[in-house]
Amino acid sequence: MMKKPARRTRPAQKRSASSSSMAARHLRITPPRVKVFVSPEPLSPEAAAAPRPKVNVWVGQFAKRSAPALRSGIDLPLEDWEDEFREEPPPLESNGVKLLVSPPSPKQRPWLGNLLATILWLGSGSLVAMAGCTAFWLIVNPGRVSWLGWALPEWNREAFIRDDTPRSWGAIQAEAAQQNRTLGTPLMRSVGRGQSAGEATVVLVPVLAAQPRCAASADACLHLVELRAYHLETPLGSAEGLSSDTRLQLGDRLPVAGPREFGVVSLLPGGAPAGQGSTRRLPLQQVEPIAGDAPKPDGWFSLSGQQRRGSQAIAYGQIGYYDAAQRRLRLLISWSSLVRRPRWQAVTGDDPPELVVDQTVGLEPQFTVYQVKPVEGGIVRLEAIALEQPPFASQSLENALFLARNGLWSHARAWMEGYKKRNPKTWTAAAQAQLDLIALHAAATRAQAERDRASPSQRLATLIIDSRWEAAIALLQTALRDGADLRTLIGGDANRWRQRAEAMLRVDADHTDAQFIGGLVVMLRQGRDEAIAWLQQQNRAPIPKTPASPLHPRTQAVLRRLDQLPLHGQALYPSRLIGTATPPGQPPPPATGTRPMALPCQRCLMVRCGIASR
Repeated sequence: MMKKPARRTRPAQKRSASSSSMAARHLRITPPRVKVFVSPEPLSPEAAAAPRPKVNVWVGQFAKRSAPALRSGIDLPLEDWEDEFREEPPPLESNGVKLLVSPPSPKQRPWLGNLLATILWLGSGSLVAMAGCTAFWLIVNPGRVSWLGWALPEWNREAFIRDDTPRSWGAIQAEAAQQNRTLGTPLMRSVGRGQSAGEATVVLVPVLAAQPRCAASADACLHLVELRAYHLETPLGSAEGLSSDTRLQLGDRLPVAGPREFGVVSLLPGGAPAGQGSTRRLPLQQVEPIAGDAPKPDGWFSLSGQQRRGSQAIAYGQIGYYDAAQRRLRLLISWSSLVRRPRWQAVTGDDPPELVVDQTVGLEPQFTVYQVKPVEGGIVRLEAIALEQPPFASQSLENALFLARNGLWSHARAWMEGYKKRNPKTWTAAAQAQLDLIALHAAATRAQAERDRASPSQRLATLIIDSRWEAAIALLQTALRDGADLRTLIGGDANRWRQRAEAMLRVDADHTDAQFIGGLVVMLRQGRDEAIAWLQQQNRAPIPKTPASPLHPRTQAVLRRLDQLPLHGQALYPSRLIGTATPPGQPPPPATGTRPMALPCQRCLMVRCGIASR
C-alpha cells in the first residue's frame, strides 16, 4: 500500500494569513470540464493503438468552500491553498485522481525585452557622452555651448555669449567695426595666474561707441560702453605694440557705465548749484593705469572721464581689478576729484600700499584712503579707513576722531599720538591706520600754512585750517592795523571758522583763542549780545538776562580782546535798518528821482533809530 507523503505543517495563524493576488485569481476561476488520460507507464507502440481508459476528474470542490473566506477579505497564500486541496478527499467516482487547474500563462515575447534593453543602454551611453563633452567645453570654452544659457541665472549668462577661441588683433578690430564700435588704446598689465603659474600679460581693451545727440567732435562724442580683457597668446614684437597678427584670447568682457552726475558735481566749492546734478550717468572715455607702485601682481586699472562746470574741471571714474585666476573683470569703487586722479601711496607703511583718492576742495584737504583686503575665494576688495568710531572704547580716541571729522587735523594727531605713548599695550593696527590717515591730512595742512601767500585772507585761512589759533589772531590784528577790511579777511570762511572753534571748545572748553575766533564770527554776523550769549554757553555759564548780569571770567577776557581790535570805524556787524526814518514834524527829504522803498512798519523803524513818538 502506497504511503501518503508527509504533510507540511504550518501554524494555523500562517495558514489564515492573507494570500497573494495570484491565489485569488485561481479561486475566482470557474471550474472547467476536463478530460485526463492516465497511464502509469510510458506508452509502448503496441499499447498506443489500444483503446485508452477514461478517468473522471473532480475539480472545484475546494473553491466553493473557500468563498466565505474571500468575501471576508482574507486571502490564503498559494502554498496553503495547495495543501488544503491535497487534504480534501476526492469522491469515489473520480477513481482517486485530483487535478489542480490554473489559467494558462501569457505568451512571452523575448525579442521585445531585448530590444528595450538595447535602446536603454544606447540612450544612457549617449547621454553620458554628451554630458562629458558639454562639461569639457564648459571648462575650456563656454562659448561653444551657448545653448545652455537659458538654464543658468541671468548674471552668469555672459560666459555663454562669447567665444574664447584665440583670434588675431586684426580680426577683433574688423568685428568691432562691423558692430559700429571703436576700440580704444589698449592697456597692458602683468597679472598673476595663480600661486604656481607665474605671471601673464593681459591686454585691457576699451570698446567705445558714439553718444546719441552729441554736438561735439567725433572723438569727443565717443564714450566707453564695454571693457574687454585679452590674454596675449603670441609674444610681442620689438615695437611692444599689438600688430594685426598678434593672437589674443578673450578672458572676460564687462559692460560699463559712468557715475551719476549729482555725485560728481557735489565736489564743487559750495556744493552742487541749484538745478544741477541730475541722475543721468556721465560718460567714461578711457582706461588708464593707476599712478604709483601698485600691489603685485598688477591687475589694477582706472576708467576715467572729465566734466567741466564753468572754470572747474572735475575728473571722475571707477577703479577696477582683473582677477587672472578666475578670469573676471571687477569694478570696485567710484571716485571723483578736482585735483588729481587716484594714486597708490604707502600711507600706513604696510604692504601692499593704499589707494589714495584726493578730494580736496579749495584749501580744505580731504583724502579717502582705501586698503586692499583679501576675501574668500581669492577675491580682493577696497576698504576705506573710517574715522567714525575708534577700534576700541576710549574717550581720548573719540575726542581725537571728533576733532578730525571737523577739520582739526593737527590737534587730532596730537591727541592720538599722546594716547599711543601713554597706552602702548592697547594700541592696535586699526588705530594706527586711523592715526596715519589723520597724519596725512595734518601734513597737508602744515604744508599749506607754511607756504608764503600774497593774500592775507588766504594766509589767515590756512592758519585757521592748521589750528594755529594764536598765529591767526596775530595776523588778523596786524592786517586790521594796516587798514584791511574785516569782512574781506574772513570772506566766506566764517561758518567753517565757527565750526572749528565749537569743535575745539567741545573737547577743551578753556581754549580762549578758539573762543576769540568763534566770538568774533558770531559778533560779526549777529551782534555783540549774541556773541556774549555764545561765549557764556561755551563756558557752561548762564546766559545774562540784563546788562548788569555777571559774566564768566573767560567771557569777560574774550570781550576785552574783541573790543581792542583796531577796526578804525568799521561796523563789526551789519545794521538791520532798511531805508530811512524822518522824525515827526519835519518835512520829508527832497526827491531824488527814485521811488522810496516802502517800509512795512514805520514805528518799528523809529524805535530802532531811538526816536520816540510822543
